[in-house]
Amino acid sequence: MRNLFVTLLFVLFAAQTAQAEFKICNKSPYPLWSAFGYVEGNTWFSKGWYKSLPGKCVRVRSKQLNNRYYYHYTENSRFRLSFDGDTSFCVHPSDGFGPTNSDATCPSDFKTERFKKVDVGNAKRFELSLTCTACKNPTFEVGRRGLDVAYFHKAKFEGHTLGIPVSGKFSPKRSSNKMTVRATLDANLDDLRDNLTQMLAPKVNKSEDCGDNIQIRSVKLAPTNNGSARVDVNIHYVRWHCVITKVPEFRDLKMTMKNRVVSKTKAIETGVSGTLFLHPSVDGRNSVRLRPEVTNVRVRNDLARFLTNLMNVNLRSLAQQELERNLGPRGALVGAIPSEIKQFLSIRKVEFVDLGRGSIGMRAFGEASLSSSQASKLCRTYFGMCR
Repeated sequence: MRNLFVTLLFVLFAAQTAQAEFKICNKSPYPLWSAFGYVEGNTWFSKGWYKSLPGKCVRVRSKQLNNRYYYHYTENSRFRLSFDGDTSFCVHPSDGFGPTNSDATCPSDFKTERFKKVDVGNAKRFELSLTCTACKNPTFEVGRRGLDVAYFHKAKFEGHTLGIPVSGKFSPKRSSNKMTVRATLDANLDDLRDNLTQMLAPKVNKSEDCGDNIQIRSVKLAPTNNGSARVDVNIHYVRWHCVITKVPEFRDLKMTMKNRVVSKTKAIETGVSGTLFLHPSVDGRNSVRLRPEVTNVRVRNDLARFLTNLMNVNLRSLAQQELERNLGPRGALVGAIPSEIKQFLSIRKVEFVDLGRGSIGMRAFGEASLSSSQASKLCRTYFGMCR
């Protein structure tokens, strides 16, 4: 009885621990970065940054919520959007940082931000939703050197709905009879990167009692130094060899011969890895093109051919059909362009880039040439852009 009581206490404790968390949910159209503050003992700590895409939540604490009050500072600095309060904590201005003592003077490379207090009451699991009622999609904001844009594109990839936030700047340069507008647009691909393994698993995984068993372990997407993207794939592969014999089976006074497995042995078990490079370009219709290149397949020769074909078929289709479609003329990048500029803008170059804070993106460079009358209309719509 005592052992049963101890077991029940352990199960209850484990269940409460599994459910304990503090989440920040992003209900705005922008990517947000959050820093989290808390008190432990008599010391005040802060840590961050936790990124949340529009419509997504991020867990900032997975331990028990032992305090009534917790704190957060959340921002999108590009659009001067912040959720702040009255309690000072230390934060690093750009890089992620672990628990930092905010009682004393902040470290030299840190700064102070004012965190907002959150009352969780007695809750052991808490979700904080951050909304921006004034935010539009897309949002345009006139700055001193041009027009800033934020846009959130809902994309369909292999039956999954993913978010692609886009931010950018349009910088005008006016002469006597025309205006040239240069554009830089960044499409955040973190949601795609984080879901690649889950999306490809149904297309790649295979399970046969006698034959090939394939399980995709991981798919990692990262930018390279030359503007391409690198996709590293790791697969667990097992081939089962079976000895099968024919045996009679009687049903309704009829005999049929059925296959029966006499023995089953593991012929091959190995890890399979390979790399796919995606080389981006743009055609004359502002369409993004991705040229796949499979390389670095590390496995025995017969499986190398198999994996190369697997990557060519499945990852190539994802790259060429899905990613190109969601970044093209009706996709994320072009959706962020103001209508007054869109018909005149030509995207000249695209490249995969590191967006900082652990984010990957595609950056597009474009240019539009407008006549004086077209430029005047643009300047009236976005008053102050052309000063």
